[in-house]
Amino acid sequence: MAMGLTAVPFAVLASLPRGFYRQSTIRWRSSVSVRCMASQRSRQRLRGVVFDMDGTLTEDAAIDFQLMRSRAKIPDDMDILEHVRSLPPDAQAEAEKVLHDVEMESRLNTRLNPRCKETLQQLAKLDLKLGILTRNTDAGIAWALRHFELEDCFPDNRFLISRTWSEGLPKPSGDGIRHIAEQMGVSTSEILMVGDWSDDILAGKDAGSRTCIVSLAKNKHVEADFRVANLIELVDIASDLIEPKAR
Repeated sequence: MAMGLTAVPFAVLASLPRGFYRQSTIRWRSSVSVRCMASQRSRQRLRGVVFDMDGTLTEDAAIDFQLMRSRAKIPDDMDILEHVRSLPPDAQAEAEKVLHDVEMESRLNTRLNPRCKETLQQLAKLDLKLGILTRNTDAGIAWALRHFELEDCFPDNRFLISRTWSEGLPKPSGDGIRHIAEQMGVSTSEILMVGDWSDDILAGKDAGSRTCIVSLAKNKHVEADFRVANLIELVDIASDLIEPKAR
């Protein structure tokens, strides 16, 4: 029988690179969640949709992450947020300011993905609750909703989580989705997580939610329950999931 992560000796865990155990635990939990909840999810009607923001609601590459890494001196093989959180308080504050500055500069180049607003409006008409789970900031969410006139699509701030949320881990953990589902009053199996990168899909799987990837050249290797080339395709997917077919 395969040995679970909890059976690994502590001495072995201590020798692993920073973040390895957390990432491995998330992947292991995700695979268990998918197997255990697959039949349950197929019977659950859809009640909420949670979106990543950068690259999903907005066009890909609006934020220059290489510039962010260069200015904050973050190694290419390190997760940006994990690296920042590992720094001493003073260095962490300085790195956070770099991240914030690059994100602010990127706003000049930020555009919505095609038919984004129409998609959100159609999903709202289906009585679905909509949320955002992003590694951007609260200020970044507020700016995007105001600038693109999407505030009516996301009227409840309880369903909006950024990296400044302190009650759980950021993606690829499913903590944010679990919190949003609780605030929505639904189960995580009644949520569809929509994103453009592996962290979004891992978060959805970790929470036991359905997942959808917005298809881009960079994410051809990412496996999700659904794949769309344009956000508007979500409307048909959601309509089918609202009234799941009997099996």
